[in-house]
Amino acid sequence: MRTLFDVNILMSAGSSSDGLPEMVLEHASTIPQEIIVSREMIKRVDSVLQRRYFALRMSDQRRLKYVTRLRSTMIYLEPDPSVTGVADDAEDDRVLGTAVAGRADIFFTGDKGMLAISSFVGIPIVTARTFLDRIDY
Repeated sequence: MRTLFDVNILMSAGSSSDGLPEMVLEHASTIPQEIIVSREMIKRVDSVLQRRYFALRMSDQRRLKYVTRLRSTMIYLEPDPSVTGVADDAEDDRVLGTAVAGRADIFFTGDKGMLAISSFVGIPIVTARTFLDRIDY
């Protein structure tokens, strides 16, 4: 199975060790699958986690450890450039382009705009809760 987690899931998982997104990432690492991502997505996660709101909640050391973990466990892909005008903004189109380039089987997000799309070229777009509901944990 090839899985894509949206930036909002990755940021939430990094900033809270006991939240739903972190549970999803932990469980995802225990089942056979490939987690795909673009370099742009990881850079965005790292950048946002350095903002004041997150910096007050997590140390630089914890942020660096988390981003290093992401970088070492995920498969990097370039977004499919033909994906344009699907989502509300170009950044979300690039995330969808990453799902297409990686032939994702499923895409997890908390973004309401992305969830409203519900499926793109056969790739279901669902919440993190859906992931946990599908597995025994």
